[in-house]
Amino acid sequence: LIGLRILVESAATTVRHQKSPRKNIIVIGAGSYGARFYETVTANPRYGYRVLGFLDDNGKDSRVRSMILGKLRDLDRVASHQTVDEVVIALPKSDEATITRLITECENRCIRVALLPADGFADDLPSIGVPLAPRTMERVGEFSLVRMREAPLDQWQNRMLKRAFDIAFSLTILTVVFPIVFVISALLIKLTSRGPIFFKQDRTGEDGRTFTCYKFRTMRSNHATAHVRQAT
Repeated sequence: LIGLRILVESAATTVRHQKSPRKNIIVIGAGSYGARFYETVTANPRYGYRVLGFLDDNGKDSRVRSMILGKLRDLDRVASHQTVDEVVIALPKSDEATITRLITECENRCIRVALLPADGFADDLPSIGVPLAPRTMERVGEFSLVRMREAPLDQWQNRMLKRAFDIAFSLTILTVVFPIVFVISALLIKLTSRGPIFFKQDRTGEDGRTFTCYKFRTMRSNHATAHVRQAT
């Protein structure tokens, strides 16, 4: 029980102090409401949003017109050339058909989508988008950001439980299974080919940080000094 308590407390501390990566978002609607939302998240990095730009069909008079990347129909093109984590729709309820189409388009591209109700229709969303999906609301300054689908790991309790499981499972594998696998794999690699036991490679992880990945070598060593294309 003491060990379990230490494990849970360690996981909770890790989750609480874990750096929250900033989400790259596209705001659809460059009107005054969308512009104010942009100004709020830009002035307060603690909310964790980085606005890449706006999409708007009529944004020539917008105060953020310099950040307009295209029209609404350009969503697919923009999402193909940018790393977009979430799309925030800041359109009035009168554009319900357009909002529904945009939600469907985002889900087809596996991009999370949230509504920024511009005219007080946060509680009047059943007919918009995906009616049966659980939704969550996040307070961002003066705004209510309504996410159309709730991801389990959005809740810190679930993140804590997952972190605790990851640590417990990893420790079990490393102390019970890995020593046996290590010895057998190392012997087989050494007996069947020349070269190191491990293959080392740089990988890109969270927030674009680079880390070194070690794997059991399963191919012949290539000592060529010229650049070698690894995969296409």
